[in-house]
Amino acid sequence: MQRTEGSSTARRRRWLRLIALPVLIGLAGYAIGRSAREVPESAALQWSPRTEPAAADRPANDESTADQREVFVKELKDRLQYLWRSSPDPFRDWEVKRETRQLLAKLTTAELEAWFRSSEEAVTSAEHFLRSEILKSWAQRDGPAAVTRCSTGKDDPSISAFISWAEVDREAALHWLRDVELPPHVGSRKSSLRVNFLLRLVRYDFDRVTQELPFMDAAERASTLNALALNAPDDPAARERLRKLTAESPDEAESIRMESSLLTRLAQTDPAAARARVDAMDLTPERRAQLEFGILYGAANNHPAEAYAEWVAHHPAEQPLPETFWPLLDQSLSFRTEPMIAWMDSLEAGSVRDAIYERGTRLVAAKQNFTKAAEYATGIADPARRGPALEVLKVMWSEGDPDGARQWLEGLGEADRKALAK
Repeated sequence: MQRTEGSSTARRRRWLRLIALPVLIGLAGYAIGRSAREVPESAALQWSPRTEPAAADRPANDESTADQREVFVKELKDRLQYLWRSSPDPFRDWEVKRETRQLLAKLTTAELEAWFRSSEEAVTSAEHFLRSEILKSWAQRDGPAAVTRCSTGKDDPSISAFISWAEVDREAALHWLRDVELPPHVGSRKSSLRVNFLLRLVRYDFDRVTQELPFMDAAERASTLNALALNAPDDPAARERLRKLTAESPDEAESIRMESSLLTRLAQTDPAAARARVDAMDLTPERRAQLEFGILYGAANNHPAEAYAEWVAHHPAEQPLPETFWPLLDQSLSFRTEPMIAWMDSLEAGSVRDAIYERGTRLVAAKQNFTKAAEYATGIADPARRGPALEVLKVMWSEGDPDGARQWLEGLGEADRKALAK
């Protein structure tokens, strides 16, 4: 069906009427509800002095009606939902985001809150992106209300709400965290709200970040410094400032944790520089092992084979592998399987290889690579590790590929078959 000039003109006029509706229109019910409220707002909402309300937040004038406002809001929502659903790449569609901000500015904070709550069942990525924009607009207009009331039961986006508020008025947001007795569900996340914003702020205002440290207790301060070390700008001067801040603490363990985190961050881009720093330090074997693991943690994602080989070469053969090693190995084998298998294949026989092969049998079998997992299980020399590895592989292989498992079992040596038959 061809579009006629008259139908096109009618649609354009309809949208022009939407844009032209006076933004002074307010919800009559909203104004009545606020005046009739029996319970006063909590201190968390009373704290922040309200700025001059946007035109859309002002009470309706005598000529406006609730029906007109309802039509305006509905058509505005329809327009935004159409824009986001029809965008080929909503995450990077800056034109859609710009128009979204302009249109959301025409809604009252009450309308933004109501829309945010009604969008809880968002399914598509476009719907989630739009919901985030609604929350951002709400938080930037009324931060305390958005942070304290955005939790819907299914999710708690209070961190996103706080960051959105702090990005436009960081002093008000940070002072609010310090000065106000927050509701329990927000107070329990106080340190998380603060540190997540500080992790952004440190990229461009290190001094302002340090000004918040005196307002933290010892545990939050240590946790914040550690998080900053792991996410600090790739800048030697920033790393040294963090070291000096940690040096103010009498707790030596805190300084070592900070150094380990800084080395993790450095090893993400320059493992050799991180290694050189550790080599130049006078450390006890325990402290050195902790810092070397920090390097491994940072380098394992980008260069897993080289990072693990370097770490094993420096790890004393007589010492057991630390407990912190295993979750990292699990992660690396799950996400960087091929380079990790290449590294494991290159390991020399010994207690370290036996321990890694026992763990690797399970992880590689989980990837349905039963043949390679069998190589690891039968490559273990220590009977105390070999038996459990074979048992785990037998169960996993039998469940994933019964015929293949049966052939493998038939080809095992007599000692292994007897051990599995027990």
